Amino acid sequence: MGDISLEQIKNESIDLEKIPIEEVFEKLKCTKEGLSTAEGEERLKIFGPNKLEEKKRANSSSS
Repeated sequence: MGDISLEQIKNESIDLEKIPIEEVFEKLKCTKEGLSTAEGEERLKIFGPNKLEEKKRANSSSS
């Protein structure tokens, strides 16, 4: 499909935000419908669970 491995995606050597969505699907080896259960489990082993980093809030208590 593409010449990019999922490891390269994991290591963020590819900027997926700057390419057309069709190319993103191709590079990630998926479709807009998503992944099969088996493929999802395999990627969970590679990438781990989806987690958003919490941003620390600045203390804005200026009384």
